[in-house]
Amino acid sequence: MHSGAERADGPRGARDGEIARLASGLVAEDAIAGVRLLQIDGELGSGKSVFLTELLGAAIAAGIAPDLVLRAGGMLRGADDPYGALRPLLERVLGTGGEGGAFDDAEAVAARCAERMGNRRHVIGIDDADRLSSEELAVLTRLLGVPQAPPLALALTHRSAGAVHEIVTAARSRGAVHDHVTLAAVSDDALSHLAAGLEPHHSALVTASASGNPLFARVLCDAFRRSPGARDVDDALYGAAKSGSQLLLAVVARDFATMGADARRVLEALAVVGDDVRAAGIVSGLGPEAFAEGERGLRALRLLPERDGTGLHPVIRHSVRLHVDAGTRATLHRAAAGLPGRTAAVRAENLAQLGESMTQEEASELVDIAGGVCETAPAAVARWLRADTRTLRVPGAPLVLARALLRLGAAAEALEAVQAATAPAPTGPAATDPSADALLARVLVAVGQYDDAKGVLKAMPNSGAAARTAATLRESADAWMLIDGEAPSELLNRLHDSESALAPLVARTYEVFALLTSGDTAQARVRFADLVPQWQEAPDDALPGAALPLLFAAWSAHVLERFDDCRRLSARGILISRRHGRVDALAVLYAARAFSMMHLGRLDEADEAAETGARIAERVGPQGASALACSALVVSAHARASAGRGEQQLRERYAALVAAELPRMTWWRRVALSARSRASAVLGVPEPSPELASEAVDAMTALRYSDAARAAYRAGDAELSALLLEQARSIAVEQGLRGQEAMIDVQAAETLLRDGRVLEAKNLLLAARPSFADLDMVMLQQHVHILLARADQLLARRSALFASLTERELQVAELIAEGRKNREISARLVISQRTAENHVANVLRKLGIGNRQDLAAILADSGDR
Repeated sequence: MHSGAERADGPRGARDGEIARLASGLVAEDAIAGVRLLQIDGELGSGKSVFLTELLGAAIAAGIAPDLVLRAGGMLRGADDPYGALRPLLERVLGTGGEGGAFDDAEAVAARCAERMGNRRHVIGIDDADRLSSEELAVLTRLLGVPQAPPLALALTHRSAGAVHEIVTAARSRGAVHDHVTLAAVSDDALSHLAAGLEPHHSALVTASASGNPLFARVLCDAFRRSPGARDVDDALYGAAKSGSQLLLAVVARDFATMGADARRVLEALAVVGDDVRAAGIVSGLGPEAFAEGERGLRALRLLPERDGTGLHPVIRHSVRLHVDAGTRATLHRAAAGLPGRTAAVRAENLAQLGESMTQEEASELVDIAGGVCETAPAAVARWLRADTRTLRVPGAPLVLARALLRLGAAAEALEAVQAATAPAPTGPAATDPSADALLARVLVAVGQYDDAKGVLKAMPNSGAAARTAATLRESADAWMLIDGEAPSELLNRLHDSESALAPLVARTYEVFALLTSGDTAQARVRFADLVPQWQEAPDDALPGAALPLLFAAWSAHVLERFDDCRRLSARGILISRRHGRVDALAVLYAARAFSMMHLGRLDEADEAAETGARIAERVGPQGASALACSALVVSAHARASAGRGEQQLRERYAALVAAELPRMTWWRRVALSARSRASAVLGVPEPSPELASEAVDAMTALRYSDAARAAYRAGDAELSALLLEQARSIAVEQGLRGQEAMIDVQAAETLLRDGRVLEAKNLLLAARPSFADLDMVMLQQHVHILLARADQLLARRSALFASLTERELQVAELIAEGRKNREISARLVISQRTAENHVANVLRKLGIGNRQDLAAILADSGDR
């Protein structure tokens, strides 16, 4: 009786339910005396062996004696042992060595097994049943056909249904109850558990690339853990292969060792050329018929999908490469490299695999291709040039490798490569190479050696500057920007006029940031006005080498209070960097995104961006990027703490920021110090940062003064705090930064609320609110809303106390509480001194108090200081 094929799908619970159903059937009354056949099939890696193991365990749990549950497998066997897969099972039933006899007669062996089994029901699990030899199949079919066959449950796992047809036929002839289960794809939710702990984008790649296959998912997770900086699946699998991943090695180990020569050759060719079956046919060296036969064999093993035109899964492809010997691999890759119509990158991929057989001409071609794609495919370039050290003896190769490593965030390794390329020759000093010097400076910045980098840049001869390439000018400008936030104007002018499509946009972006660094926000705003649409409209293929200028464009938008533009520019920079494996600017791009998201009121997204940036910075830098990402997390926690929640989170993030190395780059160091000062003041442990109020004026100076004011107030120096706030507001107004001006007013309002000067605080808050609305500063809009509600509560409480006072008398009362004399009250309210005296007398009389000190105490209490 055949129940038909059922699908055991993910999530995990569905497979567990199927196992429980099948196990209960093994002990059902109607199955005790007969034969039961369970077929479990599925793709390579779908979990058939695990399913069988758990099914046999469930059978024991259901009441079948452990000694009656047997397991065998069609695994590798010696060429001279046709019973190798069944030998452990047969020896358990018949005794060691088959009662001392050889297993040379299938019918006799089956008869002896039936006799030994008697009437006790046995459960036999056969893993990889499609790999059984003809002798092993004969034993099983004859066991099912013995006249006095024992009650038996036979569970088979297999990929190819045709290979177990004889057993199915024999079982049906005995009237067996027949269950057929196909293990379908595991759900994405189930696979995501395997990817726990990976970067979110790596986890998504695992889920998408595994196609519901748990083995593939495990291999991919292992690969990404070995190569956390991998851009995509292929990069991760290359890293896993290089590190000798046993998981990857095992994927096709059985298949590769047992398949026929033609099928193996087809498999090797497909592993080299990918999805192009026609090209694989040429590379394999097989005739059309032999290739087609080998291809059919691979499809039967489900190593190839059933539909034509679809190549090997990446996990299978890379696993196969591990099993191909060096000579065969070189032959196949050279043949693939010589195929007509191959792209330069594909040809380079094949040339890089030639190993010791690579010629000098081939090595030179490989380096030329690598130099052309270094910006768009740095991971591939690094892989090619690391594959064989002889490629690095080609002139220029170490610099190409160093540039690729820098883009990948491997700054220390890049420094070794570029220093080797620029070292003096044994017979004298090395010839001056501006491109090498510019790259050396850029790499020195990446490892935090800013003074050395600046020395290299200053030593570059100006006489040859006009002849430098656009790439060299860009590299020099990049290094200057990362050191000081500004590059020499002469250098930017040359870059602007160089022969590069993006050069004018890059030069203008750097000019804008230099203006912000010098505090000239008005000119910066004018120059920046049309840069955002230019960056947004630039074609994707022009941007891979522009991640750093995009970063400075995003930060410029942030400083100029164009927060949504900052969000969009940083998002595009992140997308381009991710797509091309560029991580040298990635952590700081995420930090910029985090700051913009905070101002837009999207705190959860801000935290996600900052945490991603912190993880990347911890792994690949650049110097100080961890502190920048931690600063964003601190500011986010401060926003939550200001709303009455998350103070513990603020303490934890502040501690992480204090532990992080401060950036050497001036601008970003100030950002980190400002966040530290603000958080420490809020937490009641003000951290003095004198440089916040002593650095040269730039476009963020006003906020640094306000942070210093907050620290001074918390330290008990209210007079210094008021002075610093006044200076901060004056700078913000002078620079035309409405958002900063409003932020400073809010800080002043918070101080006034604590001092009981509620009406003044409310007026400042009401004045700040429109600026936040106009600039989409949602987070601060929400903060103002909270403070206004608090002010209204305080005023309501005060109203109950001072219900009998007029509005003017309330103002006078506040001024009395400040310690103002009648003359000062007169001047402040623009009234005569006599009128002021009358108001003071009326206030004291109506409240029933005798002196000014008592009034101050009452107002302080009602202000909830």
